[in-house]
Amino acid sequence: MSDSDIARRLLLAFGSHRFIVFGALPEVARSLLRDAGSEVLEQDVATDCVARTTWTPEFLGKSCLVCLNLSEHALLGLLSDARLACTQGLYIQHCASDALGTVEGLERRAFVHGYRKHPAYYRLFGYAELEQTSRELATLLEPVPAAAAARFPMPRLLEERDLHMDMLREAGRRSDAHVIRYDWASKFVRPNDVVLDAACGLGYGTYAMRYLSAASRFFGIDSSGWAIDYATACFGSDNTEYIAGFLPDALSRFEDASVDVVVSFETLEHVEQPAALLAAFGRVLRPGGRIIVSVPNDWSDETGEDPNPHHLHVYTYERLAQEMAVGFTIEQSARQIASGCKHVDAHCQWVERPRVLEVVEPANGRVEAEWWLAVAMKSPQAGRDVPYRETVHGRFEGATHLVDFDGHYTNPWLVHAMVEIPYRLQRADALKRLAEQVRDSYPSGTADHGAALAVLCYRALEEHAHDTQLERLDGVIAGYLALSADNPHIRRWQVSLTYARARLRLRRGDRCGALADFSAVARADVAHITPTLGTKVIEAAFQAGRLSWLGDTRSAARDWWRLGLTKAGHLIGSAWCEFFGNIEAPFIFAMNDAVEIVDRATACAQALSLTHSRNNASAAMLYDIGQQSLRSALRQRDADLDTARANATSLRNEFDRVCGELRKHHAQKASLEQTSMERLDQILALEARLRDTDAALDEVKAQSVQRLEEKIALEKRIEQTDAALQHITAALRTSYTELAAARAQVARLRGEMDSVCAELQAQDAQKSSLERTSLERLTRIHELEARLEITQAAFDDVQTTALERLDQILALDARLRDTDAALDEVKLQSMQRLAEKIALEKRIEQTDAALEDVKQLSIDRLKCIETLAQQLRCAQAAVGAAVPAVATCPKSLQIAEIHSVRQGDKPVL
Repeated sequence: MSDSDIARRLLLAFGSHRFIVFGALPEVARSLLRDAGSEVLEQDVATDCVARTTWTPEFLGKSCLVCLNLSEHALLGLLSDARLACTQGLYIQHCASDALGTVEGLERRAFVHGYRKHPAYYRLFGYAELEQTSRELATLLEPVPAAAAARFPMPRLLEERDLHMDMLREAGRRSDAHVIRYDWASKFVRPNDVVLDAACGLGYGTYAMRYLSAASRFFGIDSSGWAIDYATACFGSDNTEYIAGFLPDALSRFEDASVDVVVSFETLEHVEQPAALLAAFGRVLRPGGRIIVSVPNDWSDETGEDPNPHHLHVYTYERLAQEMAVGFTIEQSARQIASGCKHVDAHCQWVERPRVLEVVEPANGRVEAEWWLAVAMKSPQAGRDVPYRETVHGRFEGATHLVDFDGHYTNPWLVHAMVEIPYRLQRADALKRLAEQVRDSYPSGTADHGAALAVLCYRALEEHAHDTQLERLDGVIAGYLALSADNPHIRRWQVSLTYARARLRLRRGDRCGALADFSAVARADVAHITPTLGTKVIEAAFQAGRLSWLGDTRSAARDWWRLGLTKAGHLIGSAWCEFFGNIEAPFIFAMNDAVEIVDRATACAQALSLTHSRNNASAAMLYDIGQQSLRSALRQRDADLDTARANATSLRNEFDRVCGELRKHHAQKASLEQTSMERLDQILALEARLRDTDAALDEVKAQSVQRLEEKIALEKRIEQTDAALQHITAALRTSYTELAAARAQVARLRGEMDSVCAELQAQDAQKSSLERTSLERLTRIHELEARLEITQAAFDDVQTTALERLDQILALDARLRDTDAALDEVKLQSMQRLAEKIALEKRIEQTDAALEDVKQLSIDRLKCIETLAQQLRCAQAAVGAAVPAVATCPKSLQIAEIHSVRQGDKPVL
């Protein structure tokens, strides 16, 4: 590392600051630091102990420590000095030693003394670059707040390591992989954004994004109360709030469209319903807001499941892309490797790989990755019915229309998501699709439609579209330019589209049409819209002059350049608040536009100066003037950076390939050496076995001679026993004949009872087995006599058994006859029971019929009773009505009425 690199690292990490330097600071580094306005205090570790005792906490709180190539003892002494643990940061550069031979070892020693990685760590050292090994070790640290360090010392933190870990207080590949993601995510955070870190763990990622971005508010959510306590103690601040809660329920405290960026690393695989969680994230995101996630890439084993018990799902890029496509547009994907990943060409085979975090297009799925990272945008199309809230740009105090999107756009959320280059959708094809959707879904008389046309025009230029497509765009632009509207943003897009059409016509070779459009833009009065639009006006004046010069109308060319120079003066002479917005929080993009107006005016001035005294200025000279603009320089710088990155990537890939081949070569070499040693051991073992075999052969020879003599004697014994065998064979044949007769008798009985037949077959098999056993034993010559006696005895046993079996068969036959008789008796009883059953069923049928008759009779009687009851009630009512009348009549008349009622006649009055 050069002497100037030290100063560049310090300025990149801390800016202009007070640096307390222990060790020898190179003169070049000292000069660069002082030129930047830094205060440099160089100290000697051994002799400046007194000075350290006079430093107050306030003094150290505004200082940064720098330790350059100190001895191990001196470095550890400074790290353990508690008075220095209140500085803003610590940069260490150390030459590797036996005790401190790696950066990881150096950092672990610092962590023990209350330090952690600085959030700008990876801005200094990169991520893939950490693979490079060197004897010169370097790290960037900062002290943990004293109260948090006392409450959460390293031993306490390590107790929770399996569940949670502060990766700023851990060294190695695992921590690098986790922290660099937040560094990467912070690049997608816009000024004044509200950022939600969902599943924030111990909060180190939220803290890193807060340091590395310009967001205004941060929220961290985690299910662990212990983790939230740690995060609040170590990383809490006025604009950061850590919340304990489970996802997605914890999101209920956030209103719809209240968050600009959601970051959720390694979360989706932990929840039961990741699609529901993504939908909840979409609810809280504002239109055009971003979600940034990561998932492990296929951590499954041979069973297809993730062996990690906390991982409920196995993710691949295809699954991640499918789930995110439901509510978001993926604009960037990146692969990450910490130490190794699955080999794409082998099932469940993990291979070692170097650190890498790079943007890729994993369309074919043949990309190695340990994790997938993705950035996606919520469609700004969802903002039509959502009240607009400007957060990126602050208060505008000018009188023109620089940032008054609300009220002039049907959907103001489209401006940041589709138009403004630093903040809009990053994926080119997705941006084009969004612009086409807006063009087709918004009326042609809106600023939204004009913005979409402008995006499509520049996409066509970047894609080198065919002339027919450029002609179609020309016609669409003509329709938009014909609009007459009071909306200042429509007029703004009419100017921009006229300039864009000039570019399109140049691309098609229509120089006359391009000159007409450039001329129209150069004459346009844009000061009342916004003077920042002067970037197009002055550039158009320069291009109109260049085309006129090429067309031999040189006086007209100089007129255009004079017009550009004059208009630039008028525009720059506008009230400065039209550019910087407000003095407290100026608009940087508008100030850059002012610089570009002056830069383009400079090009007009150069053209006038070049053509003032000579009418033969070459087109090459004018072209060179056009290429000297700041934008061209920046574009060239970006192209050079892209080329350098591509070359670096190519070199890194080549380096990785060579390293892989070397590793493979070393592995093959080690394998060959191992094989050679194994083969040598095998040869030595074979030689020993050969010697043993020779000795065994000699012994076998002696045994063979002995066995030959025994064989001759045995042959003689065989000849003697042949005659005896023939006699025995004849006896066996006679026995076999008798057995055959017994089998015939058994076969006859088998037809009478199948069960007995099965048992006899078993006995036949047993007899056959005994016969085979007898024949096999006859072949054993040295036991022939004994075997013959056993065979004869066995034969006698077989005959006895056969007779016993015959008696059993006869007994079974008698039992069978008894069983048949019993069955006949059972059949007879069954027939009787059947007849009784039939008679009983007939009686039941008769009973059922009688019951039906009784039932009907009961119904009829019930109806009669009801009729009589009704008549009784009527009679009682009549009697009740007649009693008063009878009481008033003479007694003789009452007797007559009663008599008539009894006779059924009506009384006569």
